Amino acid sequence: MNQEALTSDQQLAEGRFDNIVRLVNDSQKADGVIALRFVDEREIHKLNRMYRGKDSVTDVLSFSYMHDPGELLGDVAICYAQAERQAPNGASDEVSMLIVHGILHVLGYDHEVSEDAEKMFQIQDDIVDKVLVV
Repeated sequence: MNQEALTSDQQLAEGRFDNIVRLVNDSQKADGVIALRFVDEREIHKLNRMYRGKDSVTDVLSFSYMHDPGELLGDVAICYAQAERQAPNGASDEVSMLIVHGILHVLGYDHEVSEDAEKMFQIQDDIVDKVLVV
C-alpha cells in the first residue's frame, strides 16, 4: 500500500491495513497481489472520465486483471479527499471501507449487478465490522 500521497495524520495504521488484508484473504481465498494507492482529486477525476466515462471525482476505482494470468490481480485507487468529505465516522473508517470495497471489485464483485450487490455488500460489511472492532 502506497500512502506517500498522504500526510502522516491521514495515513492508515499498518496494523489496520494488515488486518484488512488478513480478513479479505480469509474470506475470499485470493492468491495474488492487488496494488493500492492514494491519488489526488485531479487524478481520480481523470481516471473516472477515462475508464468509466464519468466526468466527476469519485472515492475509489478498481481495475481487475483477473482475466490475465499473473501475480497482479488488479489496482485500487482511492481519493482521500473524497473519502474525507463523505466520512460519517471519520476518514480512517471510510478509507478502510473503501479499501475493502475496491478489493472486492478487483476480485469480481459488482454492486451494479443486482444479483451481486447484496452478496458484495454483505461481505464488505462483515469484513469492515471486524476491522473496526480492532
